[in-house]
Amino acid sequence: MVATAYERHNAAPAVVGKEMQKRMPLVDIGGEDSKMIFFEPGRVPDMRMNGNCAGGTGAKNCLYKVLKLQSFDQLGEHIMVQGGTFRNHSVVRALEILTGKDVQFSPIPELMGAYGCALYALRRKGGTL
Repeated sequence: MVATAYERHNAAPAVVGKEMQKRMPLVDIGGEDSKMIFFEPGRVPDMRMNGNCAGGTGAKNCLYKVLKLQSFDQLGEHIMVQGGTFRNHSVVRALEILTGKDVQFSPIPELMGAYGCALYALRRKGGTL
């Protein structure tokens, strides 16, 4: 499970339960915007964001038109998703079928951005869980 925190144009993954071992994309489709962040160990994340309202864009339209994905090969083997859109498990399943990839999400995908912000703030203040 991964939560994210956004600070200006940077994203910081807060990996819950394990360290990130390989390149992994995170797709975040919420009501405010759409984001795709490629996390890779030891590298600054590649973040693509569309500030327009994400509601109703659809996962495929979001990936290709909004976030400018060229090919599903860019995604690797696994995709992490978060955002309120992914409370609808049929959207998650459609993304799995469409991409042929393993799609991972938490039971509270709409809260993972806030969770990531809280973890980021805690770490900045020197705290731990």
